[in-house]
Amino acid sequence: MANKMMIVLVALMVVVAVNVVDGQKVCNISRTEFDACLPAMTDPDPALPSQECCENIHNANLPCMCSYKDSYLATTILSVDTKLAMELPPKCGLVLPSPC
Repeated sequence: MANKMMIVLVALMVVVAVNVVDGQKVCNISRTEFDACLPAMTDPDPALPSQECCENIHNANLPCMCSYKDSYLATTILSVDTKLAMELPPKCGLVLPSPC
């Protein structure tokens, strides 16, 4: 049963990642809006989030974003450091929902 749940979860995450790549919005963020934040979410030397990035984060669905914070596919397909990604809302003046 646990294996079936894992397969369903991975399939769902692939669908979400493909949607982000194809330009549809996920968590109220399009791929273009997401890309504005990439410099702040990539190692080894992440930049401070830009004004455009913060504006996009202010329009995002933060509880939805929290659901991707441990996403292996986010790190592999979207090439982001999820720890850095979860630091963006506070850097942009937002409080993450609890629990996140």
